[in-house]
Formats: sequence, C-alpha cells, structure tokens
Amino acid sequence: IEMTAVAPHTRNPIWEKECVFDVPDKECKLVLSVLDRSIMGPAKTVLLGKAALALDVVPNHDVQDWYDLSTDEFGTIKQHAGSIRVRRLFVPLAKWGEFERDRMARGGAPRDEGRVGKDQVGDKASRKDASTPIPPADKQVIAGLYMAVLSGTGLAAPGQPQSKATANVKFDLGDHVGETNAKSYKSSLVWGDEADEFFMPTVDMRQKLRLYLTVHQEGNTERAAFMALNVSGFPFGEVYEDWHEMDINAGFYNLDPRVRLAFYRTHPLDNVPDKSVTCVYCGRDLPSQFQAAHLSVACSKFAIDCPHARVGCTWHGPRLGLENHVVKCPFEKLREAI
Repeated sequence: IEMTAVAPHTRNPIWEKECVFDVPDKECKLVLSVLDRSIMGPAKTVLLGKAALALDVVPNHDVQDWYDLSTDEFGTIKQHAGSIRVRRLFVPLAKWGEFERDRMARGGAPRDEGRVGKDQVGDKASRKDASTPIPPADKQVIAGLYMAVLSGTGLAAPGQPQSKATANVKFDLGDHVGETNAKSYKSSLVWGDEADEFFMPTVDMRQKLRLYLTVHQEGNTERAAFMALNVSGFPFGEVYEDWHEMDINAGFYNLDPRVRLAFYRTHPLDNVPDKSVTCVYCGRDLPSQFQAAHLSVACSKFAIDCPHARVGCTWHGPRLGLENHVVKCPFEKLREAI
C-alpha cells in the first residue's frame, strides 16, 4: 500500500507521487483509491472513487493515460466519479539495478523509505507542500499502529453449510496478536465494534501484518482465507479505511473474500505521550495516541453527521444510530443522481 500526500482545497489535485512495487507472477490488478477529508470524525477520510488497472498483460513501453473512477468500493461498477491520470513503467528484474541507479540520480527515494522522497501536491494553478509532516526515514522503523476490522463480504460460498459455524478474523504482527469477535458464518459479516479494534503502541514497520479468516465448526478450526499487508505504507496521523482482498485456502472454493479494515499510524514514540486516556463518550480506556482513530472508527457513542451532510442532510447523532438513519435518509435515495 502506498499513499500520496494531501492536496488541500482543490478539485484538480496534482500529486506527482512515485511508487515502486513488485508485480507478482500471476494475474493481479492495481487498485487506485481517491480519498477525501471527512466530517465523519477527527481523523477520517472517505472514498471518492476507485479505478482497477489489470496488470496481467505487461506492455513493453511506458503507459500513461486517464482512468475513470468508480463510486463502487471494489472499483468495478462504472459509475463515473471523475478521472485520474497514471503513468506506469514496467522494469524487468534483469534491468532493475540500472533503473534504480538512474532513478536515484533523478532524486527519487529508495523504495524502502515508503512515503519519504519526491512527493509534491497542488492544483492546476499552484503547487503546495504536503500538509502532513513526515518523519525522517531513520525514525520510521518503530511507530504506533491502530487497526479495526469493520466488515467482510464474499466470505462463504453459496450452498456451503453454515448453520452452526462461526467465523472471525485473526491477525499477527510480530509480538502483536489478536482476533475479532466470532460471528455466525455467512457471506457478509459486520464487525466494527469496540472489541474489534486493536491498539499497538510499538510496531516494527518492517514486519508484515498477516490476517486470517478463521472458521469454527463442530470443534474444528480452519483458516478459510489469508492476506499479508506491508504496514509501512500507511499514512501518519489520519485514518486509512478500505477493502482488501484475501487469498483462499484449499477446501474453501468459490469464495471471493474481502475485508474492510481501518488503520491509523502514529509518529515515532519519542514524539508521542506514553499515557492512557478514557473516552469521554463510551468510557473505554485506550492509549492517548489512538484517541482520534477510536472516535473516527469504532466509538459507538461519538456524535457524527450524516454522510450526505454536504448536500443538505441535517442529521447529527451517535455512530450507533447512523445505520438506521441512512435507511430513512432522503438523500441516500438520491445518491446516484447526486
């Protein structure tokens, strides 16, 4: 996962973000998500649109073009939501060393430094520096990480026995392990409770986060799907929330598993107060550096606005009541037209 800096106060951003990653030797795709600062919480972003670029056919030249964004969270429904211009350059492994030397000579960042490097933002009229401060590369190894498991879809195949089975998501990240509440096993599940958020004050950003969809039935436990994420690409000081595809294990066929996760990365611990606070809304004790993420993602009693507040909805209430409101909200019915 790579993320650009924030382009403030513009509808025509220019990021000039350069990302480098390996293309696996199998069918895959590159998913681009355009996010916006949100009124949903103190550190929350919302999805404006997505584009999915197939990488199974590798051209022998640079590719630079405009790609339409979709309002569908999986990037598959072609409902126009703006466009994004992307330049792709494929480099064979045999020529990688030569390419990396030329790239460094042009001022590019070493690939292991994540968001540090040439990363400017702006609009068509002027360029502006990133609004989120980024620590030096040598300070990014140890940081704090917040994670919340929100929901899942495509978790069970049609006709698969599910009557007495339960499922949850387990994870491990070095010394940190945890699991969500177990839910009755079905294709779509919703977690997102306060018990499904995890606080990790000290994380080695070089480690991979591994998640497993675990199914429990008649005393047996099986891993139905899994995934691994590089946590060093998450932004500092703001919530990143998105869907992530999982790979399936043998015996769990016809699945298309995806989980929706929320992440929040703090600055290195020498800049963060090491103390606990009590949420004034729900009363939960949590590390102080994750308070903004907790309010934005999982606090059931934190008061938020309707997602359609920008177009006129005046509802304001606890996050716990948002789902019931959206069902009745007149602007939800007009969402596609808006």
